[in-house]
Amino acid sequence: MPELSKEQQLIILGLVSLIITGLSVMAFRHFFPAESSEIIIEESKLSSPIMDVAEIIVHVSGAVNGEGVYKLKTGDRVIDAIEMAGGATWLADLSSINLAEKVKDGQKVNIPVKVQSVERVSGNSGLRSLGTAPGKININSASASELCKINGIGPGTAAKIIEYRSSNGSFSKIEDIMKVKTIGQGKFGKIREKITI
Repeated sequence: MPELSKEQQLIILGLVSLIITGLSVMAFRHFFPAESSEIIIEESKLSSPIMDVAEIIVHVSGAVNGEGVYKLKTGDRVIDAIEMAGGATWLADLSSINLAEKVKDGQKVNIPVKVQSVERVSGNSGLRSLGTAPGKININSASASELCKINGIGPGTAAKIIEYRSSNGSFSKIEDIMKVKTIGQGKFGKIREKITI
């Protein structure tokens, strides 16, 4: 068998090297697949929930502890809006609203007040409630000394409340106390949870 020239040996050696290299690359790819595509997929999965979270603005009013405008998340419910406003007061009539309803951006959530049953008092043109809430002062029947127990009501204001009752009859709702001089919206906001009719 004739000997190969140096050039032929180099060519054969180069071909063998290429074959070995190609086989090595194929084996490496088979046993160690690329992970770059998986990382991209995971990043896209992580970014999708962040895209879904958006803030909405809702106005909460009525029988809550802190009326105002609040930021909520898309998908939040009426119950979430009430909790943001400090929770419902004891006067709130939650049975008349859907607490599970989703709130929308720009929506006003009004929490209604329970209708109080009243009766006519004989010999008096005013109305009074059948029951008084525990720990609250009845502004239709309280004396001056009882009215002074309300934080923010002094002797002068108590006298004006009694004078108003004498001239105009009993209050039909607690908000009517703002008709008394010196009791504005700010003072009413401080005493509203301490009074009843």
